[in-house]
Amino acid sequence: MTILPKLIHLFSAIPIELPKYFFTDLEKNITKFIWNNKRSRISREIMKKNTYDGGLAVPDLKLYYKAAVIKTIWYWLRNRKEDQWNRLGESDLSKTVYDKPKDPSFWDKNPLIDKNCWENWKTVWERLGIDQHLTPYTNINSKWVSDLNIKKETISKLGKHRIVYMSDLWEGKGFKTKQDIERITKCKINNFDYIKLKSFCTNKTNVTKIRRETTNWEKIFIETSDKGLITHIYKE
Repeated sequence: MTILPKLIHLFSAIPIELPKYFFTDLEKNITKFIWNNKRSRISREIMKKNTYDGGLAVPDLKLYYKAAVIKTIWYWLRNRKEDQWNRLGESDLSKTVYDKPKDPSFWDKNPLIDKNCWENWKTVWERLGIDQHLTPYTNINSKWVSDLNIKKETISKLGKHRIVYMSDLWEGKGFKTKQDIERITKCKINNFDYIKLKSFCTNKTNVTKIRRETTNWEKIFIETSDKGLITHIYKE
């Protein structure tokens, strides 16, 4: 549908919470066009299904809107403000994704477009039933680690030597030994820093979150380029 790229551009340019009737009216107009102003022969829900499922592959516009809004998370993770909607906001939003939850008032200090993006992102995770704050892709320099009062030099050394995510601290099924980490970083690690890090990562609650299998949803934002990103999010 040639109208779809134009709508995606609109969704990306004005990423505010759009009312339900906006999409209802759009779908009604598309239905009228498809059936040449005659009564629809099948329901809109069936029309949205793929052709091999008996549908017409009409895109779900509300879902495309949410995909266009959530796309900005990809840029947050890379701290690329120049690629976002309008470069507004003063906070480093890369520290909000896969990190310790922020106080609700944090989002009141940021533009509505950022708050809207976060609410849509959070809703997806709630539907998946997975904790979005502590994951295999939680960064080693996250607030989770800094709050353990580990020396900044230690965290910096880990990040510079291929230990980017919390899940990188494992070797096979076991947590890396202090000697393993020192061999990788080529420098000494404080004993207390290692003990605090290991205790946090291997306790029963946290280890199940850090060591679980990653989902396709997460991989989109970590391993996928921004080419065709909205379509990847939409399909997932």
